[in-house]
Amino acid sequence: LKGLTQKEFTTALAATYARWPEPCRLRADLAGRRGDAAAERTRLLEARARDPSHRPTRERLAALGEPDPAEALFAEHAVDLEAARRDHVDAGTGDSVVKVVDAATVYVWPDGSQETLTQDLWQVRDLQGCEQLGELRLSGDVLRVATWKADGREHVPVRVAGAYVMPSLEPGDFVVSVTREVQPAPPGGALRIGAWYFTSEEMPFRLSRYVLRLPDALALREERRNLQGVVTTAMQPDFDGAVMVYEARDQARVLDEPGAPPRSHWLPWVEWGQDADVVAHVAELAVG
Repeated sequence: LKGLTQKEFTTALAATYARWPEPCRLRADLAGRRGDAAAERTRLLEARARDPSHRPTRERLAALGEPDPAEALFAEHAVDLEAARRDHVDAGTGDSVVKVVDAATVYVWPDGSQETLTQDLWQVRDLQGCEQLGELRLSGDVLRVATWKADGREHVPVRVAGAYVMPSLEPGDFVVSVTREVQPAPPGGALRIGAWYFTSEEMPFRLSRYVLRLPDALALREERRNLQGVVTTAMQPDFDGAVMVYEARDQARVLDEPGAPPRSHWLPWVEWGQDADVVAHVAELAVG
């Protein structure tokens, strides 16, 4: 690579390391400095194909007019949390906390990486509920966290030792959190997105909504249990994949009886993932 110009060098790197996104980003930087928006967009698209969940690349593409498919999915399927608060009617149960909204939207990229937008809205009904939700520990990027009064007034929490301490929390108030988190592609082995439960032993759920965008490029399959009569399911074709929408409403808290089998046997849940490569796993154990 000696004697090459900067452009020739980055071009050679991109061709030599076909799965490495950084040379494509460097070429996009060079095009941007030259004012060549078309070339910058082309190189960023190459970088996104190699590292599809990389948010700075997607944000640069969006600024150049290239839609971000994950952001479009999140915008389409996001729950209006303020409307959910306004429309919520306290059913007068004996529960200390009611989960008004329990929602997640997951975009799975062809390389197995994924980005999840999570929306949670609780109502606390007594002092025990205030204690239960007095501190929140959230992962990923926290887009919103607050205490909402019934009249819509909002109080922003204080962060102490990694936890959000919810201010002015009183019976009848709501607690809201919205987070976004990226999970990298599994380094090896099968992709498991994780199980989603539509009811809980801890509190009733008013709306439990789970949306996934699954690429055709991955051989993913569904595992489900106890959904019949509880969860509605819809599939929407989407270019080179499909969007799955699961929804349950007005589910009471499920009592956990002594000696009951694991919760996966009697609660409604769904999970998407890949089957493990047993032969490869046994070979790896033998080498190890």
